Amino acid sequence: MVKERCDWVRRFHLGDDSVRGRGVFDVRRGERWTGRVVGRLMGLPATAVGVPVRVEVLRDREPRDIECRRTGDLGSGSAAGSCRGPGRGLEQGREERWIRQIGRRRVTSLVNHSHHSRDTGRVRERYGPIELRMRLLADGAELRWTTDGAALCLGRHRLRLPGLLAPQVSASARGEQGDGTGAPRFRLRVCIRAPLTGLLLSYTGYIEEYEESIDG
Repeated sequence: MVKERCDWVRRFHLGDDSVRGRGVFDVRRGERWTGRVVGRLMGLPATAVGVPVRVEVLRDREPRDIECRRTGDLGSGSAAGSCRGPGRGLEQGREERWIRQIGRRRVTSLVNHSHHSRDTGRVRERYGPIELRMRLLADGAELRWTTDGAALCLGRHRLRLPGLLAPQVSASARGEQGDGTGAPRFRLRVCIRAPLTGLLLSYTGYIEEYEESIDG
């Protein structure tokens, strides 16, 4: 059972193949007007309890060269970057398209992964013009993400957001025993906030494996 929980949460977030899932979320949006404006730019869902959720992750099968920057160019100055040499560069990564149907709201983001080892890596996720950069740590059946910077994307240009404006992410996903139907599931907790805007979005809930496409 432990192996099943570990396999599902890792396969969903770190696997090579496209995956689908469904579940239920409790969603909370920030109440400050600044947070509402940023949330609208990112296309975030509204506050609701017990919202049905469908998620589909569409993955490239082959790694590709993706643009990266040395840590410190964009972010907190941590040691998470893997580019060699000054300024920008290329590293091997994988691009994904995440489609989340949260109640009536569809939220789509583009995700780039660059894995430095089996259990660590860097994630770049873009919601509309806002790009979040995160560090990933995998520990058995639990995955954790922490902020490594944010940017405003204008065409091919990225403008680093200052600390007061930059959304900060704290998130975890942990495999757990399902409800007896045989479908593996994981428990998800996500909080996105910024010093100037306060809370942007938080949600908790579960995702279990599900074969049917969102549009199928």
